Amino acid sequence: MIFQQETSWHHSDGRAPLWRHNGLAGEEAAHHASWTYTASTPLRSALLMRSMPLWYRFDLSPAWVPRNPTRPDRLIWDTHSGTAHDHVVELLTRSAARIPGAVYRPSTPCSGTIQLGSGSAQLISNG
Repeated sequence: MIFQQETSWHHSDGRAPLWRHNGLAGEEAAHHASWTYTASTPLRSALLMRSMPLWYRFDLSPAWVPRNPTRPDRLIWDTHSGTAHDHVVELLTRSAARIPGAVYRPSTPCSGTIQLGSGSAQLISNG
């Protein structure tokens, strides 16, 4: 009952709440491919779990760009605070909040590849 009270405004337009559907709603099904397991899923999950310090502490605007046949997954961010690329890499690979087992290989001062197991992504900072 409390859950219904807290979420009722989401379906004030007459649509049924998602938990009343027998299957996935169109909004949910549209993103199925984004949740399909790939080699980089553990890395994406680890990055997501560290999103609060990354985005709020360092004032970054991130974008995850899925791989295509010509390039790997990419995490690209714009920095609004002058945060150096190295500070983000340090948080992800060497701090107390690091991703255990993640290895970073720099390519340029503002880009490189982070790898966790068989999954990897390019880290690119703009700004």
